[in-house]
Amino acid sequence: MAQTAERWTLRAAWAPGIAAIRAHWGPILLIQGVAVALAVAYFNRADLREAVAVVGDLKNRAGLPGAFLTGVVAGGLMPELAKAITGRPGRWDRARVEKVAYTSFVYGTIGVAVTLFYFVQNAVFGVAVGDVRTTLLKTAFDLLGFAPFVSMPLAMALFTFYRERYQRSAWRTILSWRWYRDEVIPALLLCWVFWGPILLCTYALPPDLQFPFSMLMQAAWSILFVFLAMRPAESTEPTAAPTP
Repeated sequence: MAQTAERWTLRAAWAPGIAAIRAHWGPILLIQGVAVALAVAYFNRADLREAVAVVGDLKNRAGLPGAFLTGVVAGGLMPELAKAITGRPGRWDRARVEKVAYTSFVYGTIGVAVTLFYFVQNAVFGVAVGDVRTTLLKTAFDLLGFAPFVSMPLAMALFTFYRERYQRSAWRTILSWRWYRDEVIPALLLCWVFWGPILLCTYALPPDLQFPFSMLMQAAWSILFVFLAMRPAESTEPTAAPTP
């Protein structure tokens, strides 16, 4: 008997995100705890404020290559360190090295896209810190514009290309509504829940602190997103697509 396609539901779209949180809550909480500790220390230590300003200045001077390198560290390397610290290092083999290297490339690319997006945001909304209206506008523009139309589709497309072993036929899958519905929307829902409160905090922080704070949060997000993006091939959760 031929199988019929499962009907899409909002509950089903939420399921992969919930599975991702359950699978990796340890390293995520560790990274978020470090980010909160950094923010608290920043407001209480002048020497840390000076150090953070120096790091931010170096990042700005490095331009887009610096943005790419920042994405590599935040999205590819820091999540692996957090997993190791929380006792979930996993086995290093050729497949894992390849996956981490590709993840680093993806988040380097996203780092460049985010830097360009922030440039546009600052040009449109200004750089006022602590202004409620500016913070809300930037957060809304990020979550409702950049996320659904740029960052989530771009990152998921790159991982789909990886899952299908770089075959050109992958683009036929990517350029379809069904792919956006089944792949991007679950990631987008989790993105709104994860990044909504974090962006409100980030845009309200002093500019020097925004960079390291968002870099740490990007590391935590990478753990969740990679789980979602790779679940058809690697996840054992009930929500995973069957392996061909």
